[in-house]
Amino acid sequence: MKKLIQYFYPKQEMSYFEKQKAVFFIFQAYIGFLIASISLIPELISPGGNFIVSFFSKISIIFIFTISLFVLKKKGIKLTGNIYSLVIVIVFLISVNILTENTTPIYKYIQGFYSVLGLLIIGMLFASRTVILINAVLIFATTTRIFIFAKTHSPESADFFTTGYITHTIVLVFITTIIYFTNKFTEFTIEKANKETRIKEQQYQELATSEEKTRVSNEELLVTTDALKESNAELLISKEKAEESDQLKTEFINNMSHEIRTPMNRILGFSKILNKPNLTDAKKKNYINIIQNSGNQLLKIIEAILEISKLGTKQEKVSESNVCVNNLFSDLFSIFEIKAKEKGLALNLIKGLSDKESSILTDKTKLYKILSNLLENALKFTNTGFIEFGYNIIVKTHGNASLQLYVKDTGIGIKPESQEIIFKRFSQEEKSLERNVGGLGLGLSIAKENAELLDGKITVQSEKGKGSTFFVTIPYKPVNAEQEKNKAQKSSIENHQSKIEKYTILIVEDEEMNYFYLETLLEDFELNLITLHAKHGKEAVEMCKKNAEIDFVLMDMKMPIMTGFEATKIIKEFRPDLPIVAQTAYSTREEKEQAFSAGCDDFISKPISEETLNGIINKYLIVSK
Repeated sequence: MKKLIQYFYPKQEMSYFEKQKAVFFIFQAYIGFLIASISLIPELISPGGNFIVSFFSKISIIFIFTISLFVLKKKGIKLTGNIYSLVIVIVFLISVNILTENTTPIYKYIQGFYSVLGLLIIGMLFASRTVILINAVLIFATTTRIFIFAKTHSPESADFFTTGYITHTIVLVFITTIIYFTNKFTEFTIEKANKETRIKEQQYQELATSEEKTRVSNEELLVTTDALKESNAELLISKEKAEESDQLKTEFINNMSHEIRTPMNRILGFSKILNKPNLTDAKKKNYINIIQNSGNQLLKIIEAILEISKLGTKQEKVSESNVCVNNLFSDLFSIFEIKAKEKGLALNLIKGLSDKESSILTDKTKLYKILSNLLENALKFTNTGFIEFGYNIIVKTHGNASLQLYVKDTGIGIKPESQEIIFKRFSQEEKSLERNVGGLGLGLSIAKENAELLDGKITVQSEKGKGSTFFVTIPYKPVNAEQEKNKAQKSSIENHQSKIEKYTILIVEDEEMNYFYLETLLEDFELNLITLHAKHGKEAVEMCKKNAEIDFVLMDMKMPIMTGFEATKIIKEFRPDLPIVAQTAYSTREEKEQAFSAGCDDFISKPISEETLNGIINKYLIVSK
C-alpha cells in the first residue's frame, strides 16, 4: 500500500489539505478496485438477469479509478477530484436509467436517488465547489425525471412520490449546501493554517539561517580575534625589531662617523704638516705612508658601505668564471701574511686539491670578498697564536659535492648566544669591541649575503676565549681547463714596450685635481705618452674631430655642458674604433649599463689605482696594436 501511494502520489507541490485528500483518494481507489474485482467473479461464473448492468457498473468503477489515479499522478488532486466525482455521478446516473423493465418505479426512484447521492457525497470530498454544484444539478435532474416517470406509470402512488420527491429534493439541497460550505470553510481554514505554518516554517528557516550566520560570525570573530592576537604579537616583535634596528643604525652612524673622521684627521693633519719647511726625507716618507694608509682605510670603509647598500637592493647578480681556488688562496696569503707578521701571528694555508682540481666555476669577486672579510676579522680579534685558512671537499648524497672553505683563529671567541647576532648588519658581539678594535660591524654581514648569492651558507663554531672557526660552503663546480697563460700576449706587450711607441691619451675630466692625479700616474709608465685635457664633453668631441692622433680616451661621465654619455655617442659616430673607457665615482649596475649603451668599451671606478690604470692602458693600447 505504501509503495502504491508513493507511485501515484502527485509530483507537484500541494497544500497540507490536498496532500491528505490525495492519500485518502488513493486508499479509496485501492478499496474500490478490490471490491469491484471480487464482485466481478460471481457475475462471471453465474450471470443473472441484470448481468449487463452489473458488469458495466463494476468495470466502470475500475476504469474511472484507473484514469483518476494517473491524472492524480500528473496533475494533482484538484483536477482528479473534479474528473472522478463528475464522471462517476454521470456513469451511475446512466446505470440507473438502464435498469430492467421488471424493476418497479419505486425501486428505480429510491435506488437512483440514494445510490447517486451516496456517490455524490464521496465524490464531493475530492471535487471543487463548482463541480459539487454541477453534480447536484445532475442528480436533481435525474430524480425529477424518475419522479415524473413514476408518477405517470403509478397514478395511485402519486401523492407518495410527490412527498418523497419534495423530501429528497430538500435533502439534496441540504446535503449539497453543507458539503459546499464545509468544503469552502475547510479549505479556508486549512489554507490559513498552511499559511501560518509556512510563515512559521519561514520564520524557523530565517531563525535557523540567523543562528547559522551567528555561529559562522562567532567562528569568524574567534578567527579574527586569534588573528588579531597573532598580528599584535607580530607587531610587538616587529616594533622590538624596529627599535633594535633603529638603535643599531644610530650606533652604526655614530661608529661610522668615528671610523671616517679618524683616518680623515690623519690625512688632513699630516698633509698640512708636509707643507712645513725643513722636513727631513725620512719624516716626509713616514708622513706620506701614514696618509696613504689612512686613505686606504677610508676607502675600505666606503667600499663596505657601498657593498652593503648594493646587497640590500637584492639586485646583485652572480657572474661565474673559471677560478683557481689555489691561486686565489695564494693571493690572499701573500696579502695577509704581512699583516699577520706585524701582529706576531703565524698564518697557515691548507690547500685541499691540486691546481687543476681546484679550478671551479664561481664568482671570483664575491668569493674574494667573503674570505678577505673573514681573514680581516680573524686578524682583528686575534692577539696571540695563529690563523689558519684553507678548504676541503665534502661529498654529499647522489654524488653531489661542496667546497668547504674555513678560516680558523685562536682569538677571543664568541659566546653561543651571540653566534647568530654577529651575522646581522651593524652588529658586533660587544659594543666595547668597537672602541678597542674599530670597524663598522658589516664584514660578517657582507660575507654571509655574498655566500648566499653563491648558493652557499656560512656558519661558525666558537667558544669564548678559545678562538673561532668560520665555515663557508659553496657548490663545487669543477672545470677541465688548463692554467690560463697567454704567452703570445706577453711577448706582444714586451715587443711593443721595447719599441717605445708614441701614444696620445685624451683625459676628459672637469676636476683639475683629478686630471692632475691621472696625469701623474701616466708619467710613471714606461711608455711614450702624450696627455691631452678636455674639461667637458663638448670640448672632447671637438678635440677628437681635430686630432686624429688620439689613441685612447678616459671619459668622465658626470660633467657640465655635455656629459660623458652624450660625448661618447657622438665620438663613436665618426671614430667607432677609438677606445673610450668610462671613469666615474658611481659604480652601480645601472651606471655601467648606461656607459656601455652609450658606446664605452670599458668601465673603471674612482678612486683609480695605478695597477687598474696600467691594466687598462695595456689592454687597449699595447695589446690592441
